[in-house]
Amino acid sequence: MEKFKNEDLTAGPTSFDATLHVNVSRPMAVLKITDGKDAFVEYRAAVKPTFPTK
Repeated sequence: MEKFKNEDLTAGPTSFDATLHVNVSRPMAVLKITDGKDAFVEYRAAVKPTFPTK
């Protein structure tokens, strides 16, 4: 996946590197599950992602 540099994927341009295999700036869908059925609630994006330090 480290070879992904702005790959044109369904979710939008996607890049990865050796330490990060998730797009932390892309909005994520919040779903609610009631009686076994899921429903879209809203999109949320990370305002300021934090990463553990070594």
